[in-house]
Amino acid sequence: MLALAGVVVARGVSHRRVASRPGPSRLATLLAAAALCLAMSGCAMTRAETAITSAQRAVATAKYAGAYRLAAYPYWMARAYLVEAKRSDGHAEYWGARRFAVKARAQAVAAVKQAKQAAVRQRLIQARIEGHPVPVKARATQPGMK
Repeated sequence: MLALAGVVVARGVSHRRVASRPGPSRLATLLAAAALCLAMSGCAMTRAETAITSAQRAVATAKYAGAYRLAAYPYWMARAYLVEAKRSDGHAEYWGARRFAVKARAQAVAAVKQAKQAAVRQRLIQARIEGHPVPVKARATQPGMK
């Protein structure tokens, strides 16, 4: 076997040496894997930040609706979940942060709904106490009733 300037001659057949650099298909695979890793790491952070922002808006809406006194439990649960989401985000635990932010938003939405119902109930009770006529909504009839 004779090696001359990168060419290997064995038994009369010459073969070029394979370069130590990755070929185009391997290089493309490595670049795609690197791009995927970068996209996934940034994607988790972005999703967590988006969820936290959405939860903050929902909690602010609940506060504005008076949920802190009319629907205290879901409001304060939403606040606690939001604090945990921010803590997780600060520790770069993005999936946990997103999970807590989604729970915070759900609790805040429930708090707004309960606060609106409680406000209507309070207005009706106050109207009855003051002797004002209470508006009656159209009642849905049950099956079998006329």
